[in-house]
Amino acid sequence: MILALPTKGEKGKNEEIDGHFGRSRTYTLYDTENDETKVIPNKGEHMGGTGKPPELLNEKGVDIMLCRNLGRKAVDMFNQFDIEVYTGAKGKVKDAIKQYNEGNLNKAVRSNACKGKHN
Repeated sequence: MILALPTKGEKGKNEEIDGHFGRSRTYTLYDTENDETKVIPNKGEHMGGTGKPPELLNEKGVDIMLCRNLGRKAVDMFNQFDIEVYTGAKGKVKDAIKQYNEGNLNKAVRSNACKGKHN
């Protein structure tokens, strides 16, 4: 299974989670079967590229997104790709993985998504 997290840089499990999901500089991918991380740049349209982050992460085989929060449109798009999303992640990547494994994150649905402009 592959987890994805919006991150501020390239430190793998030791990188800080970025609070702005769609505008994060990078996404850290964590393969639970191999205990390996890979960092990819955010090439979405918010960062001057094309497409949306859920599309990019779907292409990378992501199964689950862990983040602080995200908007309704992003929740809907992840649902289209059958990627589960959990919110409430904080700290470093390794902290969020532990939070997820311990059941301390919330499954994101439209009703609990952020309503702000910067999701």
